[in-house]
Amino acid sequence: MRCASRLGVEGAVIATGFAPRERARAPAQLDCIRVLLEQAEDIRRGGSAALDLAYVACGRSTPTSSRRETLDIAAGVLLVREAGGHVCDFKGGGEDLID
Repeated sequence: MRCASRLGVEGAVIATGFAPRERARAPAQLDCIRVLLEQAEDIRRGGSAALDLAYVACGRSTPTSSRRETLDIAAGVLLVREAGGHVCDFKGGGEDLID
């Protein structure tokens, strides 16, 4: 497996997930999607952070965004790193994201 070499969101298929039943965040989430759709090719919401990261690892989607717990993303983070990708937080840090 190899991650795609795309560096930005222009033309990318973005995998993302939003926490269910958090209605107070809906306006901000919709604003985010609106901005992304102006640049990205498409947005997918599969419902599994680990699956989203697996798709990144095999080049099916880039990038992904998730606000999940460590246990939800640990396996996917390993796949992405082993496939040559980089996993970070929203500020670009992440070397200690999953140890």
